[in-house]
Amino acid sequence: MTNYQGESWSDVQIATIVAQDYDDWHLLIRDDGSTDRTLDILRSWRDRFPNKIAILDEHNPQNLGVVGNISALMTASSAPYAMFSSWDDVWYRDKVSNAVRAMRSLEARHGAECPLLIYTDLRMVDANLHELHPSTLKHLGHVPSRNRTVGHFCLENTAYGCTFIVNRALLQLGNPIPKAARVEDWWLALVAAAFGVIEARPEVSLDWRRHGVNVSNQLLPLPLLASLRSVITDPLRHRRAFYAKLEANQELIQAFLDSFDGRLSSRDRATLQAFLALPKLGFWARRRAILQHRIFYSSFTRTAGLLLLM
Repeated sequence: MTNYQGESWSDVQIATIVAQDYDDWHLLIRDDGSTDRTLDILRSWRDRFPNKIAILDEHNPQNLGVVGNISALMTASSAPYAMFSSWDDVWYRDKVSNAVRAMRSLEARHGAECPLLIYTDLRMVDANLHELHPSTLKHLGHVPSRNRTVGHFCLENTAYGCTFIVNRALLQLGNPIPKAARVEDWWLALVAAAFGVIEARPEVSLDWRRHGVNVSNQLLPLPLLASLRSVITDPLRHRRAFYAKLEANQELIQAFLDSFDGRLSSRDRATLQAFLALPKLGFWARRRAILQHRIFYSSFTRTAGLLLLM
């Protein structure tokens, strides 16, 4: 569990973890240098459940940033499976039991040595837990069954880390996370797409708060229909915005290629290289590269928009 300036929400989220209907869990928390009462709240929970909750770097809570904080927790964990929690999530009571059951089934089919990632849908709520959208993935036009390849993850990430369960093989292969990745879930999804297996499950496993202090607010795309209307009314602005997003994505993809170049399949390496070359290609060459390497969004409509804007 990562934490930063979480005094308003941490109590609620830790309470939902403690109340899980699955008992064999341990909660490893790292505070990223909060200046509010967050650390006092975490210590209070740890003192109540000393055999279940531990605080990493308790006496030296430096600010490592989003991926640095997650990487520190991943390094410290020795668990066979790991799940990721933000301080403002609200987990459903059967979240852990369902995730462990699904992971054991996936490991039975693919083996524990295969990097495995399972994620679910999530309910979008406001700061007071009033429902905004019952299905975040449907609201944003994501189709998880079409988003399991490296080509897809060049463009977007539909796998939200707060819903993850990953096995030991993925935890080790995906760590450390470079700063260029910006967020842990996109990086781990890329690793799983290239070297393992991703399974998307349809159930909603938690309430996902959207409020002014969310790190991921800046990464949240518009809903599909709103995006289409906006593109039609102002295509030039969207073309500029798309290229800015493409440039940011290329930092992630270049970091991934640098980290795993010697281990990638020839197909995945060619896909990553084609994505990185897109801004340098001509009009028709860009579109050929997108189609040849299946650099697609999970939504057919967004893919059509990509071919139009590029």
